[in-house]
Amino acid sequence: MRALALLLLPLAACSDLPPPSIPADSAALAGPPPSLVPLDDVLGAADRPIRAASVGAELDARVARVKARAPQAPRNADLVRRAVRLQRRLPPLPPESDLAARGERLRARADALRAAPL
Repeated sequence: MRALALLLLPLAACSDLPPPSIPADSAALAGPPPSLVPLDDVLGAADRPIRAASVGAELDARVARVKARAPQAPRNADLVRRAVRLQRRLPPLPPESDLAARGERLRARADALRAAPL
């Protein structure tokens, strides 16, 4: 089986490949070729510290500050009590259920206010 694969490998290298289906940009072909950079510079850039490490440290510090303040923050029950108190202070909703009529009255009132002299 391996011998067959080794015999077919040179045949695959001799085959004609179809042209690329994506046409090359004429401006790219007319311009200068790309400059090559030494591989050592590219690999050396990977060893430099990245900004994400410092951002991670900042986020860890913020998490620690929030967790330190957590006992001082209002609890869920306190927030629910506040919401109930605020709802009691709100005026009741109008009893009418015909939204179209109410919208028409509001539009007429808005037109009257727009037409009022200042």
